[in-house]
Amino acid sequence: MSKSLAKQWALCHGAYLRGMKQGSPLLHTHFACVLSTHPCAPARQVAELGVPYVLMHMRGTPQDMQQRRHTAYDNVIADVAAELAQAANAAIAAGIEPWRLVLDPGLGFAKTHEGNLALLAGLPALRAALPPPLACLPQLLGPSRKGFLGRLTGRQVAAERDWATAAAAALCVAGGANIIRAHNVEAVRDACRVADAARRFLP
Repeated sequence: MSKSLAKQWALCHGAYLRGMKQGSPLLHTHFACVLSTHPCAPARQVAELGVPYVLMHMRGTPQDMQQRRHTAYDNVIADVAAELAQAANAAIAAGIEPWRLVLDPGLGFAKTHEGNLALLAGLPALRAALPPPLACLPQLLGPSRKGFLGRLTGRQVAAERDWATAAAAALCVAGGANIIRAHNVEAVRDACRVADAARRFLP
């Protein structure tokens, strides 16, 4: 990566930890990505950094998040919206200004195959289910190379899911997503540009 291109990238640090010490990589980050339902999410520490705070929806831990007790929803759209709102309100109470929050519904995290597809199709409904001012916050989606794309396409190797990722990313943007997390940035960028250009003509 060239130096000029590198300067355009923001450093993002995923936080799944009990606290930060002086010199932690999180102290030098531009974005903090935190699992919204984890009880040790370091909201107060992030509040002191003054950086955007990405709240990603998940239930359980990475080790058990796909167990049925975590993937069962009465209504995946309504339930994810409610749990994100709860986490966002806790972050605000910890001192993080609402305008620094970014919400991620957590594709592939504590979701069934059908739940992931329902989220892809229901992003406008998800935003509508959030209370103000949370409904106006940026939304980040990370469909890149996820397992549910492999199941749909028969691609068992994650690196072979870039075309499916581009399609999913375009759907996310068409549904109102503001930020897309991706591995193959070039392909996804082009797909998102097309989706965004078309979305601007929606009534």
